[in-house]
Amino acid sequence: MYTKLRSVFAASLVALCATGLTGCSIPLVGQVTQTSVTDAYQAQVSALTPRVSDTSLVTPKTLTVGLTAASTTAPYATATGDAAYQGIDIDLASALAEHLGLQVKFVSVASTDALGQDCDIVMNVGAHDTSSDVSVVGAYTASATGFFTKGEGTVAKATDISGKKVGVQSGSATQTMLEESSLKVITQEYQSLNEAFEGLQKDEVAYVLCDVRPGSALAHKYSNVAFAGTIDSPSFMGVAVLSSNTELMGALDTAYKTVADKGLQKLIHTRWVGSMPSLSDQTKISDIFLNVNKTTTSTNTNTSPTDTITNSGENNGSSAGSNAAIL
Repeated sequence: MYTKLRSVFAASLVALCATGLTGCSIPLVGQVTQTSVTDAYQAQVSALTPRVSDTSLVTPKTLTVGLTAASTTAPYATATGDAAYQGIDIDLASALAEHLGLQVKFVSVASTDALGQDCDIVMNVGAHDTSSDVSVVGAYTASATGFFTKGEGTVAKATDISGKKVGVQSGSATQTMLEESSLKVITQEYQSLNEAFEGLQKDEVAYVLCDVRPGSALAHKYSNVAFAGTIDSPSFMGVAVLSSNTELMGALDTAYKTVADKGLQKLIHTRWVGSMPSLSDQTKISDIFLNVNKTTTSTNTNTSPTDTITNSGENNGSSAGSNAAIL
């Protein structure tokens, strides 16, 4: 489903873009009703210098960005009060389009199978999730299951967590992972991650275990909550593009490196998840073994395979100056 977009860049993004990108004046696909704004919009479109030919794009002069269910998860694309989505994937895709000299629009897609048909790129895709026909540019985020606790943000040890109360979202894949691990803890179930983090604040639990993506967005709300390491190794995610679309893939690779080198990628990451560290094997907690208690039957129905945030548009980054996609 094609989106209507509206975009106003935050002052910090404008200042940074002015130092090395192209002025941060990305025209976004959408309907404009005010004459003065329409004139300005058309002037911006006319001023664009596309770095990719129309033959390499689904829609001429436009970077069409696919968002999957993985992308519509905090903090990558979080719902706001006016039904729009804001987050890392929205901001990063907009910055890439800016460097490519293209307008940008977002569509909801089921998978990378939509590449070349409904969209030009798909956000938040791991190389392990693709076929030989798809390439992944960059690695701007990582998927993992991690612990959060009150404190300074150092990676915990298994002995630090053992015997403690750990909050999890009821019925989630995270809960199953914890139950099947070698770690012996007291599990406290919550209906949502919001409630779990509130429980952490109230000292009902010592740790919360969840997908680090929504977890880092929620931890950013609290000045005294920090990341404490992952229970598994991270899987790195980037921007998917058709391998056969060599023109777009080359231009996208250059755009991604420019955005990263100029510090814009780091700025986007920081405004949505704060000081969340980059994940690596060094942020994985040692001496925790997975699947040791796995059985062929389980009373856990795992009805919610991923951790979720309710009212995710609230308090996740700053909404002022954000790019917004209405799906």
